[in-house]
Amino acid sequence: MRAWSRWLALLAFGWSILLGGRAWAQVPRVATLEIRGPITPVVAGYVERAVRVANSRSDSAILVQLDTPGGLDTAMRDIVQAFEASRLPVIVYVTPPGARAASAGVF
Repeated sequence: MRAWSRWLALLAFGWSILLGGRAWAQVPRVATLEIRGPITPVVAGYVERAVRVANSRSDSAILVQLDTPGGLDTAMRDIVQAFEASRLPVIVYVTPPGARAASAGVF
């Protein structure tokens, strides 16, 4: 009887590790981008690549931390198109305290 109880305990321990590992693998991943400074074609390229990677990894969402005085209209349009083409939710958060999203950063 004692051997059975040991095997049962070992089996229960193994199942708890397997189930715990699966739960850990399901933790949502959020892609985080930082935009500090003017909106330029370089920034637009950075955002487009990051959105593409987040979508390919099947992240849960994209979080953009923003602090910008604005920038170029064409670069802003490229960023907006990347956000609209994303199948993931895009969250834009103006941070740190005192930061701003002016001009092209508003969109």
